[in-house]
Amino acid sequence: MLAADHPARGALAVNGNPVAMGSRKELLERFATALENPRVDGVLGTPDVIEELTLMGLLEGKIAVGSMNRGGLKGSSFEFDDRYTAYTAASLKQQGLDMGKNLLRINLQDPGTVRTLEHTAKVIDECANLEVPMLLEPFMSDWVDGKAVNRLTAEAVELSVAISSGLGSTSAWSWLKLPVVENMERVMDA
Repeated sequence: MLAADHPARGALAVNGNPVAMGSRKELLERFATALENPRVDGVLGTPDVIEELTLMGLLEGKIAVGSMNRGGLKGSSFEFDDRYTAYTAASLKQQGLDMGKNLLRINLQDPGTVRTLEHTAKVIDECANLEVPMLLEPFMSDWVDGKAVNRLTAEAVELSVAISSGLGSTSAWSWLKLPVVENMERVMDA
């Protein structure tokens, strides 16, 4: 799966180049090259990217996952108040995408987290009501030297699973996207 939703959060850096994803033309060319590989099943993107790739004819027979919350801009003071600024449950359904996806960074010391949790619960319900699968990507995160950093330990992933699994009035249409960490068997038990 090609992750093509980072630019919408202002995350343009790759391998030390702070604007590696800054050129739209180059970005789309790289996405096109990746999508031509038969081992790439599809794309996770914001509406602008999904629409352009569709117009280019690159999503035929591919999975299309719509990124929903891109409001927690990288490096901002409100990074954990990650609002839903892209796809909605209704737009995912209307446009025939395969599923929606959210990034759920949980920082127990940041007040913006509670708003993101509340909005995520509502969006889970909206997706379930329309029978649109939703992919939740939860992380326990912290501020470290002014940057949002995800905790990649089995304990942290277990906690993120427990919290995210309890959001919304049903989990019937929710899937979890989890990082691979040491002691993964513990995470799978969560």
